[in-house]
Amino acid sequence: MVFRLYSHWYGHPQHALAFLRIACEASAQLEKELTTFAQFFSEPSRLNAEFFVGKVMGAAARSDGMAVRLDGDWDASQAASLTEAALGDQCDLEWVYHVDLVEKSVAVFGYANRVRMAIDHLRAGLADLADPYVLGEMDGANEVAQGIQRNIQRLQAAGFSFDAGIPSGVAALVATPSST
Repeated sequence: MVFRLYSHWYGHPQHALAFLRIACEASAQLEKELTTFAQFFSEPSRLNAEFFVGKVMGAAARSDGMAVRLDGDWDASQAASLTEAALGDQCDLEWVYHVDLVEKSVAVFGYANRVRMAIDHLRAGLADLADPYVLGEMDGANEVAQGIQRNIQRLQAAGFSFDAGIPSGVAALVATPSST
């Protein structure tokens, strides 16, 4: 299942990876609990996208409101599978995050201040989070880089691979000709 989440000011990896890390850690904990109690269920339980989306939105809640929300421009903000139509037609995105709960992987696409449609970011390939332009040329660039690296390490500790290559669903999608 595909959910589109939107974050206006907090989409940079410095912030978004922290939200995703919290949701991945909670998902890993829930998966352990589901495994422990699997003997009591007639059907195997597994992580679902709704749990994960709720955790991302909760992790992004701030004193001034929700930093991440379901995309309101899309009917129910969800689709059954990853398609170009499911990505939407918003053309001013800087970052696209792909989280696969089955494969347990996180991938980042995009580039700071280069706005495109989601499909264009996916076609451009994985983001280089060590690029100085991504980190910014400000006094805090080292702290931004260290924060990103800490979140990546904690994602991996929760059992999620990070930018291990183009996810298979994304590779299949970008290999098909554009419908636009």
